[in-house]
Formats: sequence, C-alpha cells, structure tokens
Amino acid sequence: MPSTSPLPDSPGPDDFRAERHVETGVPYTRSVLTLPALGADYCLPPDTGQTIASPVTPQSVEPVRRPDGLVLERPGAFEIEYDDPMWESYRWVAMLDPVELSQGVDVSEAHARERFGRLTWTASVWALPESAEDAGDGYDPRCSCCPLPFGAVSQALEFATGDHRAPSQEEVAGYPSAYWVSLDVQTGVVVDVEPQDGDQSRTAFTNEIHEVGPLG
Repeated sequence: MPSTSPLPDSPGPDDFRAERHVETGVPYTRSVLTLPALGADYCLPPDTGQTIASPVTPQSVEPVRRPDGLVLERPGAFEIEYDDPMWESYRWVAMLDPVELSQGVDVSEAHARERFGRLTWTASVWALPESAEDAGDGYDPRCSCCPLPFGAVSQALEFATGDHRAPSQEEVAGYPSAYWVSLDVQTGVVVDVEPQDGDQSRTAFTNEIHEVGPLG
C-alpha cells in the first residue's frame, strides 16, 4: 500500500493524498447515479416512480461512547454509508475503516508503541472461521478478495466449495496464520500489517502518516 503524505496548498480537512494519487471529499461517502432530469443525485428504484436520496453519513450520527471518549457501539442503521473513497481495492477502504477487525478475529498481545513519532496500538491478530454453533460469528471482511488479514479463512470466503479457481491445499498451508496489526491511535487508520509466518508476498503492507489535519 502507498503511504500518505502532506497535502499542498491549503487542503480541506477531509482531503488525503496517496503517493501519486489524490482523493478529495468527505470520507465515508459513496457514488450515486446522477439523473440530469431530476437535477440532483438520486438512485431510482425500478418501476416505483420514487426517488431515494443519498444515504446518511457517519459524521451526522453520534455513536454511543465509552467514558474515555472511544466509541462503544458503532451505529449500524442500514442507511448509514460507511464506504470511504476507494483507491485500487477495498483493502484501502478497510485500512481507513478497519471495522472488520472488531469481530470474528482473535486478538492478543496488544500493546502501545511509538512508530514514526506517532502513538500506535499493535496486536497479534488472526481471522476465525465461522463456528457451527453460531453462524455468522466468523471473520467478515469488507471484501474477501482483499482482506486485512489474508489467509485460509478469507480464501474460504472468496471461493465456494468446489470452485476450480480455489487455491490448492498446499497453497493454503503456506498462508500466514497470524499477523501483527498496527493502528494509528489518533486516526484509527491501519498503518502496518505484518505476517508472523507463511508466505508474505501478497500480505504485508505499511503506511507512514506524515500529517493529520484537525479532526472533528
């Protein structure tokens, strides 16, 4: 993954830069179909003659917070749109909003450290398969083709049983079983994903945050 870097010429508070690439606009937005005849952005359901406005942004919804100010419960209404601007793949989106690491994963050895001069939380993380007792309790990536902890669990979600494109048992045996995952404390952005074992060719990435504008 490319690193973020300072923005030039008085950027807005919600702009960010990736190496050789700039996305602008408020994070957590999505593209909608523009119908010129309506004069605005709307999604038009078939055969209804009605219009549906763009979804609610997370910035407009106040979450339930813990006494220390961290989010205790993430608003989960269907109309709230959590997609960030995309660059190359959904792994970029997951990096900016790593909600997939909040359930269906085992986390251990969590600790704080300084990384590139910024306070960072690091932990050992591995994805869990769905259990037979509680369907839906396993790892649920934003996109199984580009998860944060790539491995046997994400590949099982990506390929149905019997799919001729599925990896061989030998390939799966070589996948990492666990990762060191690091989050920037101030922004919540994933800044490092490092396999602890297995094939590291497609799984590791690292970011360095050079500048953070006013939050909130």
